[in-house]
Amino acid sequence: MIRIARLALVLLTLPSVAMAIPDLRLRRAAGPLQVYPDTRDRWVFYYPPGPIEVVSRPDSGPDALLYETRFTLDSVSVRSLFTLKVSIRGPSSDELAQAEQALAAAGIRAPELRPLPIRRLEAGLVYAIGGQAGDTSAALPPGDFEPTGEPGDDAYWRERVYTIRLDRWSAQLLTDALRRGGVAMSVGYAFFADGLAADSAPELSGSPEVVAAVRAALSRGPTGSAPPGGTLVESGATGIYMDIGRWPDRLQQVDLNAAALPGYALISIRSYDFRDSLRPGLYAKQVEVEALGVSGRTIRATVTFDAVHPDLIAQSIRFPYAVNLRHYWRYRTHEILADGTRVEGEWCKRTSWTELLDITSRPEDSTTAAQPATVLEHSEP
Repeated sequence: MIRIARLALVLLTLPSVAMAIPDLRLRRAAGPLQVYPDTRDRWVFYYPPGPIEVVSRPDSGPDALLYETRFTLDSVSVRSLFTLKVSIRGPSSDELAQAEQALAAAGIRAPELRPLPIRRLEAGLVYAIGGQAGDTSAALPPGDFEPTGEPGDDAYWRERVYTIRLDRWSAQLLTDALRRGGVAMSVGYAFFADGLAADSAPELSGSPEVVAAVRAALSRGPTGSAPPGGTLVESGATGIYMDIGRWPDRLQQVDLNAAALPGYALISIRSYDFRDSLRPGLYAKQVEVEALGVSGRTIRATVTFDAVHPDLIAQSIRFPYAVNLRHYWRYRTHEILADGTRVEGEWCKRTSWTELLDITSRPEDSTTAAQPATVLEHSEP
């Protein structure tokens, strides 16, 4: 509970962030950086995030993992995961200092540089089926960027895990491609920000296959909602090479029968409230989940969505200990409102371990009560 109380305090003391309106029409060079001016304060400028890069492990291979998973209880269904750890190469302190000096030389007295508030981040991943860049490409389903831990004090997040939940056929195709040899992959990404939009927005960059995969991710959102706002400010693509002959631990085959392994991402939770600005009076949502461990003890996990990180729309529950999949799990949602009020929701039981829990507020919801979630079953073709 300390985490969400601290979050409420931070949000209530950041009115300047909420009022920031970058002028995205007037991008300009400032030393090594490209920046946007503020519409109100002529000495305030915003710098966009740097390119996304794939994190490497000590063995020089990508920090990626394919869980080829079978989930077998009353019936057989496959629920595999592909995870990829990425980082943002943000500006260094020297680059920020050079940008400030350049703005000062241009007549801006005491310029102030701030990170551009990002509304939305989407990505798409494609890979060469034959293992070579020129071979036929296949796209994986859209994935989600998830946090690796508590948010830090950096202007932008340092690392996140891009998680893709694979159906049976997508997982089999990717596994077959990996077993045939090294696989060339490409991840395309796009950052969107709020502000005064330019007459002509920049285009997505990357190969046609990568651009198509990113566009597929951009179409996602809560059913019946209006298209999310934001202007495209940065896009790019980064390459990955996966070779399970060289790095065999990147492919793990997991059988989930009566129990789930510790750390395995069982339940995916989504909220579009902050990305789509659905409830201006809402500052944070915390989801508390409980399950029965194989030892018979209750195991708890929590995730939090907030207005400080509107681009974070999905998080997975990873229990620290093995859980009993023959027993139900339950959840409840807590909300922090604009006046600091904490609203606690009721416990709800669930028996399916392969569902997507969507806690997005409905259009008719008020800002004074925690709302029930929508549960979508993961179906198999």
